[in-house]
Amino acid sequence: MPGTRIKDLTALPGAGSANDDDLVIFDADADETKRISRSQLAAGLVGDLPYTPSGGISATTVPTAIAELDTEKQPLDAGLTSIAGLTTAADKMVYTTAADVYAVASLTAAGRAILDDADTAAQRVTLGLEIGVDIQAFDADTAKTDAAQTFTAAQRGQVTTLTSAASITINFALSNNFILTTGHAAILFANPTTEVAGQSGSIFIVQGSTTCAAPTWGNQWYFAGGTAPALTGTTGKCARIDYIVQAAGKIHAVATDNLTYTS
Repeated sequence: MPGTRIKDLTALPGAGSANDDDLVIFDADADETKRISRSQLAAGLVGDLPYTPSGGISATTVPTAIAELDTEKQPLDAGLTSIAGLTTAADKMVYTTAADVYAVASLTAAGRAILDDADTAAQRVTLGLEIGVDIQAFDADTAKTDAAQTFTAAQRGQVTTLTSAASITINFALSNNFILTTGHAAILFANPTTEVAGQSGSIFIVQGSTTCAAPTWGNQWYFAGGTAPALTGTTGKCARIDYIVQAAGKIHAVATDNLTYTS
């Protein structure tokens, strides 16, 4: 029926009663709306009813516009329906909780920084856990501070040099072992503040060009009988003070003087 006018559509065969699948079209000539069923359109009963192209539809008649829409629209999908019902916001992501069932969870900037890394090496850099830079690579032979261990290679503690002065305060946080070449005739080993119970080591005292045969010690240094030993005051002679810290403020010390080689 190519010549049918819009105002005559209500009399077309098969018009039937109104339902949700009908199309409602405004008839400008009659100043009223007309209802057209899809079955009428499918049967070609409307003819070349004009349509003004809009949006993504380029057809110029209603039947061809509907046909074009049918090929371009997204079919009904349970998953898309679930997503459409979600409430999203900044720093959120969509994830599945079951087949075609979606939910929203937080996704922070820190989380995204991990997700966009290409591999685990890049993720370690992002986390500040790069092996050899931020953390120590695993080594079964690495010494531990809270486990009993048997060393199978020599272990060495550095010997830290002390500068001669009238008063010397040893910083026990620097080392266990120290060496001093005397440059003052009178030297006081003052009370330290960095000793920790259990620390032990040695202090080597080498007599320099200015010798000190009787260094004095603060009251935190404990010698046998409460008397600090006198040392050999000859240039080049060496004494060793071995110590162990009983507790803060209590340093047990033993002197071995005039150390020399055996003949």
